[in-house]
Amino acid sequence: MPRPTWTLLAVLGGVVVLATTGAPQSLEYLLRVGLDAPGSAGAQLAVGACGALATALSLLAKRFRRWLLPTGAAGVFAATALHLTVPRELALRIAGTPAQPSDVAAHPVIACLLAAASGVLLVGLLGAVQSLANPAPVTGIVAAAAYCGVAVTGPLVQAASPIRLTVTAVAVVLTAGALTVRTAQPPSGRVWPAAVVVVLPLGPTVLVALTGKPVLGTATGSLLGLSLVALALAATGGVRRLLAVAAAGLVLAAPAMLLLFLHTAPATGHPWYAWPLALLGVLAGGALARRLTWAAVAAVLAAGPMMALGLRTAGESQGIATVLTWVFVVLALAAVSATTGAAAPRGQLPEFAALVTTAAVGFASAAGLFTGSTRGVEGLIDEGPLLVSAGYVVVAAVLLMVLARLQGSGPQTAPPQVSGAAAEWAQQ
Repeated sequence: MPRPTWTLLAVLGGVVVLATTGAPQSLEYLLRVGLDAPGSAGAQLAVGACGALATALSLLAKRFRRWLLPTGAAGVFAATALHLTVPRELALRIAGTPAQPSDVAAHPVIACLLAAASGVLLVGLLGAVQSLANPAPVTGIVAAAAYCGVAVTGPLVQAASPIRLTVTAVAVVLTAGALTVRTAQPPSGRVWPAAVVVVLPLGPTVLVALTGKPVLGTATGSLLGLSLVALALAATGGVRRLLAVAAAGLVLAAPAMLLLFLHTAPATGHPWYAWPLALLGVLAGGALARRLTWAAVAAVLAAGPMMALGLRTAGESQGIATVLTWVFVVLALAAVSATTGAAAPRGQLPEFAALVTTAAVGFASAAGLFTGSTRGVEGLIDEGPLLVSAGYVVVAAVLLMVLARLQGSGPQTAPPQVSGAAAEWAQQ
């Protein structure tokens, strides 16, 4: 079997495994670990540190990147087999009743293993993707799987244990194809900044653990978010990378809270069309990731349902709200997939993911600063934050258009030299 085929199979297996757990700081991660809370901040900090440090060390392990994909996948499978967790929903917080305790406190060691393995898996998976001849569409799909895995796996997360373990085991076996990839060393100079920046989202959790007070949805949390954005952008090392990281971070942050509360539908299959619509958004975004201008259009389209939901009045039909909600899901996931795939710089996908993750956490935390909302988590889904989310994706679309203009008017350079899977694929 040609080496590119093995690489594609390894990427496919890696996407499935990553989608079952989510990357560190993803929506799946938040549902499993919980939002920062004084009662469980110590365990949450330990789990977050495991994920962040494993990701940072994986970024620095350039010579061993082809081993990271199967190693991370095996780690995720081991943690899953030890304790099959089902992500907890956040609806009880919004209803005003106490939230269920985080599963992390009961199983901290397994949660740490899962977070660390998912960080290693993410870096290894992106390292394999960048060896492909046209990585942009696949990058977008990987980003969506890492960000909102239930959009890719659907009801698998709620399936019976034997089914989940069997599917995951088959996917882990496929990741062994990454061992056939022979990639050139990634460009030097931006690995260390990315490895440092990826640890910074632990800051708010540290503050919660020290003070015993929540910071999400407060003025303090918003200021911390702005600091994370500034540090992530400062580590980009160039205008084009800065624009790319800012655009992707804005698009990831914009729909995050609303997607968290809609997680139940594709996970349970109720309604039946929830998962097909979510998957449609991911795949459509991957197709649009081939051009920056197409990704910009996807971002603008996603702003429509966000703005409409934010401007709804109490007397409007519930049916209209339902339609707007599912249109939002499709277009938001399409924007996530398209933007991350189109903006990601070739040859630096793992480093780009680290910077974008920190920027997205920062933008999401800073949303309350633009609305004046300091009511905690409940205030993050008011009409103000929804309108800010719409503004986020519009700004991201503008940044993508500027980036497209800069790339189009830049000096013509020879295409980068590739080796291994990409070279063989190009010769076929």
